[in-house]
Amino acid sequence: MKTIVFIGALKSGSSREAIGIAQDLGYFTVLITDNQKQIKQRVEYQDVHLMLFCDLSDINKLKTMIQELKLKAFEIKGIMSFVDSHVHTACLLGNIFKVNNFTTNGVYNIENKLLSRECLKNTDYVPQYKIISPSLEYSKAEVVSFLPAIIKSPCSTGSKDVYKVTNYQEFTDHLRQFQKKYPKQSVLLEKYLPGKQYLIEVFVIKGQVHIIAIVEQEIEYLSKHFIVTGYSILINPEASFYYKLTKTVKNIIYLHGLYHGNCHLEMRYFEDNFKLIEINPRISGGGMNQLIYAAFGINLVKEIIKLSLKQDVDLKPKFNKEAFIQYTTLKHEGILEKVTGKRRALRKNGVLKVYLKPRKGNLVYLPKSLGHRYAYVLATGKTQNEARMNAKQAIKELAFKIRKKK
Repeated sequence: MKTIVFIGALKSGSSREAIGIAQDLGYFTVLITDNQKQIKQRVEYQDVHLMLFCDLSDINKLKTMIQELKLKAFEIKGIMSFVDSHVHTACLLGNIFKVNNFTTNGVYNIENKLLSRECLKNTDYVPQYKIISPSLEYSKAEVVSFLPAIIKSPCSTGSKDVYKVTNYQEFTDHLRQFQKKYPKQSVLLEKYLPGKQYLIEVFVIKGQVHIIAIVEQEIEYLSKHFIVTGYSILINPEASFYYKLTKTVKNIIYLHGLYHGNCHLEMRYFEDNFKLIEINPRISGGGMNQLIYAAFGINLVKEIIKLSLKQDVDLKPKFNKEAFIQYTTLKHEGILEKVTGKRRALRKNGVLKVYLKPRKGNLVYLPKSLGHRYAYVLATGKTQNEARMNAKQAIKELAFKIRKKK
């Protein structure tokens, strides 16, 4: 059986869509997971033909497990991951089983946030930064010169462990928290930059960089965390803006050494220049694939799978439509009793999809990471502003009834 092995997956979003698409393409799907909850909820993963449990940090165990699949006549055509921290592992396994089509070293440089900053250290593409290792001494004056700043863990994903600090006391408080939580890990301190932030989805095919989508992000500062609550596709960006962005993105990709593969960048537009905030060797999660499909008719997850399988990809837009995704967070935490208003939201102008993440009985939390966004509305419109307003009006129909946890 022609088989694709997925290393890790979330319950929803791009990583889950990838498994369903692989099934639709005619492949037997294997999910190797370290999530016990997914094993217990096996019945809910109908698009996963075979689910296996393994420590995803142990590449030797993963290698043995995949070798056993081969011995059972599974024809491994691809090994891939759409989840943070597992993309490089999938590439390494792909190298071992001779099915990798992505630049392993480039993926590693992108996946490792400290190494990524070092790849760009002699450029103007990143904010002023400092890596603080457990053994490195620093002066108060040196830290104060960065303020206001962002302090974050290099292992941070989805805005977890990312904090804004405006004075030296806040810095030392967060640093102690990091050192307690990650005693052997370095911490990244970088200058905070105001300005608009953009997400850029990119394909790299034999060294040629293809910008698939430019998405303006709406960011709110909630519960002392930066949470992206809105995404707006840019259909026709200004020529000078696009030229400068394209030039910067191409240079960043080149310096990371990604010759073949895909990634997304998050960049701040500051003082007429683009500064890299983050780069990840995968498509952005959540509803990003749905947003791009609504705007351009491109199923980006499908094309990533095809690229990984060494097949020809189709990145040409089928149309251009204004599209916007609005997420919602909660003002109270506890146990979810019910959500109302989904049908009313679906009936609003331009609405294509209403997605609810939690179920009755689930614990829900105040927004401290992107994982604490509990619903989204995807909408289109005749203009960018109309698409935005359609999504924002529709999401107001959703009401979450929450009971306090005892």
